[in-house]
Amino acid sequence: MHRNEQENWLYKYRPHYPRFEQIPHYYGDAVRMLFLVAAVVMLGGAPFYADMLKQQLPFLIAGAAVMVMLAATTSPWSVMVMRLNAVVSGVGAVVFEYWALMNYQTGTPVEFALRQAIALMCMFAFYFALKTLRSMLMGTVGKQADLTEFEGNETKEAMEELEQFSEPVPEDGLGHVPALEDDHGSD
Repeated sequence: MHRNEQENWLYKYRPHYPRFEQIPHYYGDAVRMLFLVAAVVMLGGAPFYADMLKQQLPFLIAGAAVMVMLAATTSPWSVMVMRLNAVVSGVGAVVFEYWALMNYQTGTPVEFALRQAIALMCMFAFYFALKTLRSMLMGTVGKQADLTEFEGNETKEAMEELEQFSEPVPEDGLGHVPALEDDHGSD
């Protein structure tokens, strides 16, 4: 086995995690991750921030289960699930932020920090869910942005005319533009 193959053998078998915005205008992966982390913090931190654990635990478990269910069903094709993502994340942000601020004076710093962390995760999930929902309703999920979309017809026609007269730049086969003949590399 060659030395480079020994060093890179693990790379071939590593799982591939795609970038968050592999599909243009789709942020469901970010919503999914935020929901899963928020559910873990909700359940794992419950003994540290729940005032009355016996009364609040069923609501925390149900909220975490709803977040996990929505995270599992989130996809670029389901507008209804993205609407539910927006509603659940918005309600979660309001409830946990209210709970954090109302008990700020009487609770411990750990209680406040855990509630605030969940509220912030829900707020970011709300942002990304609404951003994706807007794109879904506009029909732009999966489509590249058109920079001339908001310009008038005269501007589009002028740009098309300019593109007709532009000359292609020669490349050296590797994507590099060769230096000009009078450029001797001294700047």
